[in-house]
Amino acid sequence: FPNNRFIARAYARFLQEIKADIKGFQEWVEKVKILQRGLTATVDNTNVLGIEAFPNLPRVLAVRNDNGPMQATGETESAFQLEVDIEDDQVNEQLSGIRDQINALKIPSLRLITTMSIFTFILFIVVPVIVVIVVAKIYITSLNQPLEYLYYLSYLRTLANQLPSFSFHSIFEEFPFEKPLFEKPNLSDIEIPSLGGSKKTKDQYTYLIKQLTTNLEAIGRFRAYKIDNEMIKRENDRTYKSILPYQFYQNNGSYSMINISIQSALMDYSIQLSKLSTTNISISYPDIFNTSIVMNPLVNTEMINNATSFSIEGVTEYIRSVEKDMHKMMLIILIAVIVFFVIYYFILTFIEIRKVESNKHEIYSCLTSLPKNVVSGLAEALRILKKDTEGTKTSEVDSEFSKQEDNILKIFATAGDDTASMSSDRHVFIICNCLLLVVDVVLTYFLTDMFKKVTSSLDSNSPHLNYVFGATAYMMEAMNIMNVAAAGFTDSFNYSINSTDLLDTLNTAYTYFEYYYQRARYGSGSKEDKPFSYFTQINEEAEEKYMCDNQDDIKRSYREIYTC
Repeated sequence: FPNNRFIARAYARFLQEIKADIKGFQEWVEKVKILQRGLTATVDNTNVLGIEAFPNLPRVLAVRNDNGPMQATGETESAFQLEVDIEDDQVNEQLSGIRDQINALKIPSLRLITTMSIFTFILFIVVPVIVVIVVAKIYITSLNQPLEYLYYLSYLRTLANQLPSFSFHSIFEEFPFEKPLFEKPNLSDIEIPSLGGSKKTKDQYTYLIKQLTTNLEAIGRFRAYKIDNEMIKRENDRTYKSILPYQFYQNNGSYSMINISIQSALMDYSIQLSKLSTTNISISYPDIFNTSIVMNPLVNTEMINNATSFSIEGVTEYIRSVEKDMHKMMLIILIAVIVFFVIYYFILTFIEIRKVESNKHEIYSCLTSLPKNVVSGLAEALRILKKDTEGTKTSEVDSEFSKQEDNILKIFATAGDDTASMSSDRHVFIICNCLLLVVDVVLTYFLTDMFKKVTSSLDSNSPHLNYVFGATAYMMEAMNIMNVAAAGFTDSFNYSINSTDLLDTLNTAYTYFEYYYQRARYGSGSKEDKPFSYFTQINEEAEEKYMCDNQDDIKRSYREIYTC
């Protein structure tokens, strides 16, 4: 359109008849003359870049009409003649004054609409997005705390079962001297980074002691976490306060009951097992089985298991309550904000329309307050303008003034047409404000839905920390029960519980293992408790990694059996 002569002519007339901008009118007359000669008056960047990209395109579109001559358009070259008559300095001066008045004219209602539109866009669209982005980052960071708390509790429960099992097994890999009770596992062809990459059982539980110490230090920072929340406070009491019964063994085989916390009990695990890793068992065997070094971790595992599991369930329940509270809060916010926006935009639209109508009446009042002869002259000029279908024009000196006044009056009459039920400007205000309302409502929905999805994702995935670590923990507990029971059937170890009774508890450990494993791999069947998304992938990787070379070979060990 920059080089369309019809648009250029219409714009030139607008400058002359409406804005009284003679200088601009002259400039566009020259452009029209250039365009009439088939030249371009303004650089058309789109055309230039298009020709640059597609050089085979014609530079000028030639249209041929085989059916006959082209129909004349509403405005031909000869139908409109642009003439410039600016020799009268007095006329030019008066037109210049009118032009300056037009340029300086400010309609309060339009200024109000512009200001309110900018204010509404910034306050209700830009600012909320920025604020929500900042708040979302802070909120997501705050959600990491219960997740980390849950992680450390779950990992500590696993370590509380691994350490007694590994340490007890390592002792009987060397004793009795004549025939050790347990074989040393052959891990030469297996990579086990979770146990520090060590192949020996003693080195493995030494590594686990370091992990236990690190996690005990990390969980200490949650001592003051959500102390005003009843659910978290109950779990914090188990974790940090001395309310759990703990059997503390003396060197003579007797023990005393003391109250202790989960953190303190696991600290005692770390101390006793660190002593075991540095003790020369060949000298202290078999008296070492009557000391706290072996017995404290061994007999208190079930109590630590139960207490830690209750704490984990409490933290999981707290995360679930956070998700429910967030859904309720976001629903209330969504409804409240939508109601506010509807009321706000209704009031805003009503005020804008009333202001525009008020300014119209002021303008009409100014026009009707003109002298009677001036109004009659304008009305007569408007009548003549409507009848002038042949393009005739007056030749008086003040024809430019009459033409300008006629067009202004016609615009005002069209804008203030009260015969219609609703003028076009009202439609514009209502449509624009409705669009802003829709944008605000949609934006509010997505922002509130974002918070709901974050908490829902946390609620659906956080229990898997409990399930994955729990399956490992109770698998190690079952292994520990079998190790102790096996040693109890010999003269090498005299445990406080009969081996037969001890094996009866194996069913409980297996039940818990099955429960956690099933929840991690398959979920519970409800929407809230879904399978762990990465379990299948990790399981397939493990099957591929540990698959035997030939599944048809005769299997000679348990390991060959379960890998094939």
